[in-house]
Order: sequence, then structure tokens, then C-alpha cells
Amino acid sequence: MIAMKNPESGIVIKTLMRLIRLLPRSFRLSGIISFLLLFVNSAFDLLGLGAMIPLIAIVLEEDAIQTNGALHTFYKFSGVANESRFIILICVLVFLLIVLKNLVSLAIHYFQSRFFFALQRYFSLNLFRAYYAKDLTFFKATSSSKLNRYIQSIPNVFASNVLIPLMTVLNEMVILVSVAIGLLWYDALVVGLLAVVVGPTFLIFYYATRKKAQQIAEDQDKLTPPLLRNIMEAIYGYIDVKVSNTEKFFFARHNELQQKLMGYQTATQVLKTAPTKIMETAMFLGVTSIIAYGVYAYDDRTKLVTLLSVFAVSSYRVLPSVNRIMTSIMSLNAYKYTLKMIERESANKQVISKNESQGHILFNESINLENVVFSYNFGDASPVLNHLNLSVKRGEVIGVVGNSGSGKSTLMNMMLGFLYPQQGSVKIDGTELTGNNVALWRNLIGYVQQDVFLMDASLRQNIAFGINEADIDDERVLKAVQRASLAEFVRNLPEGIFSQVGERGGRLSGGQRQRVGIARAIYGGAQVLFFDEATSALDNETEKEVTEAIHKLSNDDLTLVIVAHRITTLKYCDRIIELENGKVVRETAYDDLIKKAV
Repeated sequence: MIAMKNPESGIVIKTLMRLIRLLPRSFRLSGIISFLLLFVNSAFDLLGLGAMIPLIAIVLEEDAIQTNGALHTFYKFSGVANESRFIILICVLVFLLIVLKNLVSLAIHYFQSRFFFALQRYFSLNLFRAYYAKDLTFFKATSSSKLNRYIQSIPNVFASNVLIPLMTVLNEMVILVSVAIGLLWYDALVVGLLAVVVGPTFLIFYYATRKKAQQIAEDQDKLTPPLLRNIMEAIYGYIDVKVSNTEKFFFARHNELQQKLMGYQTATQVLKTAPTKIMETAMFLGVTSIIAYGVYAYDDRTKLVTLLSVFAVSSYRVLPSVNRIMTSIMSLNAYKYTLKMIERESANKQVISKNESQGHILFNESINLENVVFSYNFGDASPVLNHLNLSVKRGEVIGVVGNSGSGKSTLMNMMLGFLYPQQGSVKIDGTELTGNNVALWRNLIGYVQQDVFLMDASLRQNIAFGINEADIDDERVLKAVQRASLAEFVRNLPEGIFSQVGERGGRLSGGQRQRVGIARAIYGGAQVLFFDEATSALDNETEKEVTEAIHKLSNDDLTLVIVAHRITTLKYCDRIIELENGKVVRETAYDDLIKKAV
């Protein structure tokens, strides 16, 4: 009982208050119900414990049925023939009560667990949305393993090691208070013995382990991103690793990280197991203390046996509660950093604007970049785009060339709506492109980059990207396949558009992946197609095939913007602009560009 007065129990109150502030409105009713169920659970626990004490009294005291008013009244009311049968009846009733208590406890635990993991889902989805609301520069600067940690790992650890332990502490504290009140009414000596045995044990163990547990948890969390990153690098870099015979390096690094992880996991398991062993020791100390006290205090050994029995029954319920409280508070201390992270990310998140789809975007005339200035480090003397002006008319095929660092990719990202001008504007038919209407603009465009992203799914699912399988229009997929010059390839596949492409499109050639990217854009109803170095990684023959596929698209009233390193990819462009130092320095035709290159 002394444990309840522990100054460090403030962590429970602080964590609870922080959680209440963080709790979304839609979860508050479930939170209140979960809290009230604590008292229901404790009432049933107390009822189960209270039922055990009369049963012990009946067994140990021969005349208990006659001397105990309540028992005698119930004995007469039951109509049982003799006391032996009455004892059996009491045993059955206590057993049924314990079964009912445990069924209610399981139901409450189910409801509370659903509440906790629904919160986990909420925070995970909220963080997912928040990160996706950030711009392209954030994703380029942040590793995927770190994002995975924030979106998935942190909410999961938070639910398992903060939410559940918090509710466990509250639940067990309510039970302990209830049991203490009941025992005080029955025998204050038992409460005193429990307090003397349990209190110091709890405090000593808690103060000895709290900082260690917190440090282990934080170190283990910091180990997750490099461990995941090493695995991802080894898998995605399979060819390079094999060719360079460097797999030993990745294996050694994995082994080293796993070795550290093993140490943290071992220490965590020991700390989780220790409270049980300590409480067992404390219980035995309590039993020996009672025996030592009873030998001198009681002439009648029956009273000593009764006291021991009551202590044993109380310990049966109290010590597991104290054990769970110890373990849970250790967990709250160890993993409180997850609550801090969720608070910070929730406060700093860039929420997707509710007005994102406001306004309108129509593309019937032109895309205009007017006096655009952009720098990744705002205020640089030499911006990446420097007062750039460019107009692209509907139906045109525009090529963009320039040396490395001239601003080609930045220009492409500006037109895609991933970056916004720091000066000047990007306008679609006179409407400025902003965060409020960029989603509408992206409904009209498609993007094919050098390394087209493909899911480990069917060709059909990769073309109808982000669409539920049941909602995919197969006729529309086949039309996209035809327009992207993939029809012959698909006909030769054993399962046609249902054939699997493998992870990251591993079963497709480079040219096929590019054309899947084109088919995806067409399926999405793109009016403008952007190609970013789409053929630079292809061999000459494949590049020619993709270039011809792009040329066919130019006859379909599509507007094409092609950023290319290979001049031959620009063969069918209406005009080609050249960038230098973030500006359009000249505009030329393909034939003139070829002559210049020669």
C-alpha cells in the first residue's frame, strides 16, 4: 500500500494528463468508458476475493456456520440437509463467481485493448498524412527507415508500452485500494503486513531500475533505423553487392547491430521478469513474519492459520497487482519518449489542407512559368531557377536540355507542383498553381521518371495505380496498354495483364517499366505527360522503342514535356529549350541541336 504514495507515481498522473490533451474528440467517449470500466473490474475482483475469505473460515473453523450470522442465515435459507453439503454449495458458488469475474475481466480487457490499438491506428495514420503533406525536399532529406520508425514503429511501441501499461497501473491501483479497504474492515493487521512487505520492496526495485530501463529502451529504439537501413541497402543493392563481393560487409554490420539488439532485448526481459521473482520473495518474507508474530501473539494456532490463510488469499490478488504496477511504471518510464515524439510530431505536423481541392484547374491553353525564382537554400546568390520564363501550349511536345545543375529537375518538380516559386508564379490557363489546387492539377498530369516505381503486384494493378482491385476498369487498362505500345508484350505474357511484375518491377526490362509508367499516366486520364530522363538508363535499341512510343502519344492531343540527357530522345519535339544557370538561354529545333552536338 505504501507503493501508492510513491513520489514517482507522478509519472502516471503526468502521462495521463498529457494523453488527455492529445486524445482526439472522437476517442474521448471510449476513453471515459474505458476508465469507468476500471471500477467495474475492481468491483468484481473485490467480490471474488471477498468470497474466498468466508470459504476459508468455514473450512478452518468448525463452528463458523453457526457463529457467523450471515453464513448461518444463508445456510438456513439454502435448505441444504447438512453442513458438508453446504460447504460444497459454497465452493460451487465461489467457483461460478470466479468464472463470472474472469469473463467480465476478459470482456473489459477486450474493449480497452480495442481502444488502445484504435488510438495506435489513429496516430499512425495521422503521422502518415502529416508527413505526406510535407514537400519533396523533406522526403529527399529524410531516410525511409526514419519515416518508417515514426509512422509505424513509434505508434506501435506507444500503444504497447505506454497506453496499455498506463491503463494497467490505473486498473491495479483501483483494485489495490478496493482490496485495502476490504481488508481494513476484516483485519487491519493484514493490511499493515502487506504494506510493510510490499512497499519497501517496490520502492527499492523501482528506484534501482527506472533509469536503466529508460536508457535501454531509448538505445534499442535508436538501433532500429540503422538495422532496417542495412537490410534495405543489401536487398535493393543486391546486384552491386554481389558484383563487388561485399556481402561480408553487410553481414558483418547486420551481425554487429543484432549483437547490440540482443543485449538490449536480454536486459529488457530480465527487468520484466525481475518483479515477479522479487514479489515471490516478498510474499515468503510476509509469511515468515506472520508465523514469527503468531507464535508469540496467539495461544490458539487456529487463529494463526486463519491469519496466514487470509494473508495468502490477499497476497494471491495483491502481489500480482503490485508486480504489474511495477512492470507497467517501468514501461512508462522507459518508453515515455514515444509520447514526447507523438506530441512533437502532432504539434508540428503540416496537416493536409481541407481546402486542397478548392478552386478549379482547366488546361485548354497553356502552362506559364512567369519570372520564377527558386533556391533550395532561400537567399542563395545563385538560385537554381533564376527569373525563368517559359510557356507550354496545349498539344505541344517540348524538350528540355541543359548541363548538370542547370535546373532541369527543379523545373520539372516546379511544373509537377512539388516545389513552389519563391518569386514569380506557375499558372495553368491563367490560374496560379498553389497548395489549394495542386491536387486538381495532378488529376490532369502524368509523370514518367527514370526509375518508374512499380509495386510487387500484377501489371494490371501497376497500371491502375492506387485503385482497389474491384474498382479497376480492365477495358481502360487494355486501352492504356495499347497506347503505351505494350500490347505485343502483354499478349506474350502467360497471364496477360494479370501477370506479376515482381518487386520494383524486377521481371520487366527497363523499357517495359518506362512504358508501364506511360500506361499508368494514360489510365489516370493525363492531359499532360512529363518525362524526366526517362530513357537515360536504356540501351540504344530500347531507347528508340520508348521514343517511338512517346511519339505516338504526341498524336493523341497530349501535351508532352521531356527532360532528357540523350538528344535522340527529343527527336519528335516541336521545340527544344536549353537551360543554363536556371534560365532559358535559347530555343532550338532538333536538327539544329544535332548539328551543334556533332
